[in-house]
Order: sequence, then structure tokens, then C-alpha cells
Amino acid sequence: MTVPFARYRAQPGVRKKGIYNSTYNIIGLFFLIILFFYGFFLGRNSIPVVTGEPAEAVFWRVFQERTGKKGWIWVTGEGDKEAFHLTYRPWGEDHRYTLGKVPLVAAVNFWNSINGLTRNQLAAIISGEITNWRQVGGEDREVTVYYCSKEKNPYLPEFFPSVTPGAVLLSSQTEVTARVAADPSGIGLITPQAVRPAVKALALEGVNPFWDPVENYPLTAAVTLVPPAESPFSYWAGGGFLRDYRLRLGIKKAFTPGELLMETVTLAAAGDILLDRAVARTMKQAGDNRYPLLRTAAIFRRADLAFANLECPLSDRGSQINMFRGRPEYVAALTYGGFNLISLANNHILDYGVVAMLDTMAHLNAAGIVHAGVGENIFEARRPRILECKGVKVAFLAYTEVGEGFTYTRVPHQWAATPELPGTAPARADFLRQDVKTARREADLVIVSMHWGKEYDHRPTDFQKALGRIAMDAGADLVIGHHPHVIQGIEFRGRGVIAYSLGNFVFDQETYNRRQGLILEAVFDRGGLRQLAFKPTLIRRCQPQVATGDTGREIINLLAGLSAELAGSGQKNAAKR
Repeated sequence: MTVPFARYRAQPGVRKKGIYNSTYNIIGLFFLIILFFYGFFLGRNSIPVVTGEPAEAVFWRVFQERTGKKGWIWVTGEGDKEAFHLTYRPWGEDHRYTLGKVPLVAAVNFWNSINGLTRNQLAAIISGEITNWRQVGGEDREVTVYYCSKEKNPYLPEFFPSVTPGAVLLSSQTEVTARVAADPSGIGLITPQAVRPAVKALALEGVNPFWDPVENYPLTAAVTLVPPAESPFSYWAGGGFLRDYRLRLGIKKAFTPGELLMETVTLAAAGDILLDRAVARTMKQAGDNRYPLLRTAAIFRRADLAFANLECPLSDRGSQINMFRGRPEYVAALTYGGFNLISLANNHILDYGVVAMLDTMAHLNAAGIVHAGVGENIFEARRPRILECKGVKVAFLAYTEVGEGFTYTRVPHQWAATPELPGTAPARADFLRQDVKTARREADLVIVSMHWGKEYDHRPTDFQKALGRIAMDAGADLVIGHHPHVIQGIEFRGRGVIAYSLGNFVFDQETYNRRQGLILEAVFDRGGLRQLAFKPTLIRRCQPQVATGDTGREIINLLAGLSAELAGSGQKNAAKR
């Protein structure tokens, strides 16, 4: 009789164990729910970190502008194990986070005479089969290959199976660019966002990714985000699942996998344009006011921005106090020539007084040509002119030297603008520092025009060099100089360039070196100035044309020699400091 009772008494223990299990299950479920909501909270408030050298240019701007998620992504150039990493893969592979594609740029020193290679020649250089630039038509100089780890650089086996044992391994694309810029024998493979004007991007199979349409460029890579390696617990408990979901939605909205992640703006710039004296007579004889610009208009018309210095007022009013005045209808020649930006800050804009200067401003405005460097007062003269092109804001400033020996007039005349009087923006160090910094806050790129120096001297004065470097140190990307009427050298400084004088463009001076000139061409994006090139010009019968053959090489060699002198003096000054 006791057995059933015993069995009966045993049942509560069994029920009690089930109750304990249910309690544990409920507690566990409650804990998971709390963990989920905790992860959900962290995921909603977490900031995904993206690393990789081109991250800021390629990812941050595009993602945040197209999604409106300002400040939602933290982008850094430093390594981070818990970050998404931007890298490059052969195009066509399936990747969860494919953003688009970029060309892979073969970059050499700016003064390397080579402008292009075939894909096979590039592969042979990287593998070490080609060891001298002479083998591909360049100078007799040994080739040095610079590269960095494939996590930061597109040196993947799928692109180039081997790298020469003599190649120099560096830590970043930025360092590759710096070493190539300093080494005439160097070459490196980098992405467009790592390119700087002190290096030259080579054409591959006849296509240059900066100067030509890139659809046919033979070497592109997919830009992908590689997710960080996370444990399942941290992925769920830390909100990684929600962070990834939000990031994936944003990427889908902001990027198209086949999109080229490279948006550039082009500039063409010339030196002094005179539309008076023998130039005006030649225009009349030709029966065409467009005559001086007939041979070069195509270059400036295909550029997004086209710049020159107008060395005379355009007016039929005023009294002569110095030399030059062009007819008002000549503004149509500038329009035909492709110019949409003109500097009036020079030593001839007031040759026929204030009224002629104001007329010139009005005629340019009516033609849709932006002008800089003059105004009805000093504040207007110093105001940066900001143009927006393809989403890039570009600020232009223009200045001229003033004073005895530079701004000659037959009667005394106030040349520099004041708070009450019209005039030009004088080239002063304090103005330059303040104005460039102000423009830098408003624009992505700052270009400064300077009318300065000593006439007919191929070497810049100490004043030019000091002002140019002040502008660069204040944040300018490009300084364009004119007035000497001959070519002067260029100086790479930081991320920018000073072109001390482009020489004459349209002028009537007959001395040979005063007929030589340069058309400066530049490519830039919101990250700064990327590429620079020069077309040599020679004036014949007041009409500039691109110089080819021996004449073209002579002008470019002159530019290279003058620039080498500037680089040498810069190194000496740096050593003294």
C-alpha cells in the first residue's frame, strides 16, 4: 500500500523539476529579448567605421550627400579591425558591398618624358622585365617601382601576377605618390584619389583616365567594402546586424555597382590677352574679331573653366592716361574663344580711367563671363568669385602689383581700390592670407591669379616667390601668374602648384621669347588638384597656336629648366631652415 503513495509522493518532485526548467527558459528568453533590444539600441546609435585611403573622396562624400546621412559614417585613414575596409577587387566578381569602380593609375614623376604605355609594357615594368625607361622610349634612367600592401593598393595577383624583387614596399598610397613625385625614375600604381599634380598619370593603350573618356580605359577595379570579422555574439549583442542593415540600405541608395567613382572638373588657363594696338589692326585686316583665337578656341571651349588675364579695358569711353583700350564688341571674341573667367587685376585695366574699367565689367557681365580682381571698392575687388561645376565649388581670387614702376600713368591716378574708390585688388600679403582662408571655407578649390613680377625676366622675383608661397600656405590649390610677358617656371608646393608666368597668349610683341607661351590645363575634384599639363604656344601674326615638333619641345624644355632652378632653390632654403 505504500508503493502507490511513494509513487504519488514522487510526482511533485517531477513537477517541480519541470517548473524549474520553465523558469530557466523564461529567464533565458527574457535575457535574449533584453539582449536583442540592447543590440537594437546600439545598432541604431552606432556609427559604422570605414577605413581605406580613398575613403573620404570615394565613400564619405557620395554616401552622405546622396543619402542625407550627414555625420552617420566615421571615415578614417587608420587601420581598425572593427571597421569596414575599402579595397579593390577585379571587376566582375560578386561582392555584397560593391560601390562602383575606379581606374588604376600608372603614375610617374611629372617631368618624366613618357606619356603613355601599353598594358603589356606596364606589366613588364612591374614584373621587372623592363628595367630602364629607355626601353619604352624615355630617358636612359633605371626604373624604380613603388608599391604598398594589397590591402591598401590594387596590386592584386589578378591584375599583375608578380612584382619585381627590386620594387620598394611602402605603407600607403600617399607615400607611393610622394616617393614617385620626388624620384624621376619612379612609377607607382595608385587610385585617382591618391594622385597629386606632382605626378603624371600615364595613358594606357592611348587612354588617360584624367584627360580622356574612361569607358575604354583598360585597367579598372571594383571598389568594395569588406565587413569586419565579428563573433556571432558581438554581432547580435553589439547591434552589428542593425548597423549592417542600415549601411546596406544606404549603399543601395547611394551607389550603383557599375558607376565610375571619379567626377572631375577641367580648367584651361592662358596668360596675357591684349585686344588693342597691332592685334586690333590685324583683326580688322582679317575682317574677323575672332581672328586671334581661331586656332586655340577648341582647347578652351572643351574645358569646364577657361581663364585668362585681359590686359586692356573694353570700352569706347574714358580719356587716355596710359596705353591700351579695346573696343566693346571685342568681348564676343573672348566668348568665341571659350573663356568664361577673366582677371582684370592688372596694370592696364585703368588705362582709360575708372569709367572704362566699369564698362569692361559691364560688358563681361552681359556676355556671361565672370571677372575677378576689380570692383567699385576694395571689398568688391577682393571678393572671391565662386563658381560651381559638377558639384565642385571653385573660388577665384585675382590681384596685381601696384605702385611706382608697375602701374605707370601719364597723370596721377589711384590704382588700388579703397573702401570708397573703385580699382584693383593690390597684391598684399595680409590680403592674400585673409582672402584665401575665407575662400577656403566657402569652396572646395581655391585658384589665385597674380599679375606680378619683372617684365621680360624668366625668373620670378623674391616678391613673387614670397607671395606665391603665402597663398599656398593659406590654402590655395593653384596660383596662376602673368605680366612678365615671358615664361617662368612652376613650383610644386604641398598639394598645389604655383605657375609663376604663362607668358603672352594674344599679344603683338615680336621678340621670340615674348611670342612663346603656355596653356595650363588642370584636372581637379572636390579633393583638390589632381593633374597638370602644359601646351606650348607660339604667336604668329598676333595669333597663338599650339607649338609642335622642335619648337614645342624647346618651350617645354625651357619650362622644365626654369622649374628645376626653382626646385633647387627651394631645397636650399628648406635646408637652411
